[in-house]
Amino acid sequence: MFRSLSRIPVKLNSYTVSVSSNAHQYHLRISSLKSLSTHSKSTNETLNYLINTCRLSQDSALKIASRIDINSTTKPDSVLQLFRNYGFSECHITEIITKLPSLLMAKSCKTLKPKLEFFTTNGISNSELGKIIAFDPTILTRSLDNQIIPCISLLKAFCKTNSNMIALISRKRGSWIIHKFSDAASLNIETLRNEGVPDSSISKLFMFRPKTLSRNVDEFKEAVTELKEMGFDPTSTMFIRGVAALLGMKKEKWVSKVAVFRSFGLSDKQFREILVKQPQVMESSEKRLERALDFFMNKMGWTVDQIMKYPVVLFISKEKRVLPRLFVVEQLIGKGLVEGVNRGVALLMTEDKFLSKFVMKFQEDIPGLLEMYNKKVGIL
Repeated sequence: MFRSLSRIPVKLNSYTVSVSSNAHQYHLRISSLKSLSTHSKSTNETLNYLINTCRLSQDSALKIASRIDINSTTKPDSVLQLFRNYGFSECHITEIITKLPSLLMAKSCKTLKPKLEFFTTNGISNSELGKIIAFDPTILTRSLDNQIIPCISLLKAFCKTNSNMIALISRKRGSWIIHKFSDAASLNIETLRNEGVPDSSISKLFMFRPKTLSRNVDEFKEAVTELKEMGFDPTSTMFIRGVAALLGMKKEKWVSKVAVFRSFGLSDKQFREILVKQPQVMESSEKRLERALDFFMNKMGWTVDQIMKYPVVLFISKEKRVLPRLFVVEQLIGKGLVEGVNRGVALLMTEDKFLSKFVMKFQEDIPGLLEMYNKKVGIL
């Protein structure tokens, strides 16, 4: 009788399980408590290490503790010591660990040291290396043989000097070059040079869209040819922007964006003129292009010629620039303080120049004009 009571079938939803005897239930509870206790102890050890050894803030350590489990300090100690041996500042080390805590569990001598050694032997100082790795620690997850070495070799050949190479890779987003490197890059650079694209323009492409240089060689050549047929000048910086825009999306997406311009009455010739002037317009989504064209042509009454003259208005922020500046201009015109204002020019001005010409000099005529403008921009 007692034996039969020790295993009582219990139905939970659509499943039937057997509840064991009291002794077995105690065993399960004790095992669970031990597991929780072990997990809690491990988490506490990780937190203590991150805060006391890595010098992370408590908030950062709490976020990171769920992504890494430090049962032994052997590997983390070795990694931290390696960074210090290469002259990384404590601030840089903290930033590195905060961004990529998994590096603490890397094999310092086998995985990390060869990469750091390669960078330093190629002219990158310890202080510069610390800045570069702190900005983008995932560089240390790239393959030394397949990505880092060939990429740095290409950059050295392209930049001519170590100082130029270091300056390029040290800039913001400069490390993207390593992430997006492929064997096609050197061939695509050669294609651009053969078409007369200056190295200064190629450097810009390295900076803002390095993955473009790693595209399939035949596709890259086709895009360059197509841009020249559209009327792009290879010596202009807009040519590089055009390459990035054309290779930055699928053919169908490109065609659908061209269709948006046609729907507002622009001919293919007029579209090409806009594209050559500002290829960045194609980096906006179809919906954003539709909204911009609708606003300027239907609400503001702009002609196609005005859009062609100031295509930048199609991708600058409507909320933070277009509407606040037009508000100020309309206020001034309404009070007879200015006349004959070219709104396209007003929208393209630098912030300082716009404030000087249209806001600051009319503060007495319209009290609170600066505050109203800043509120619409979102500063207040």
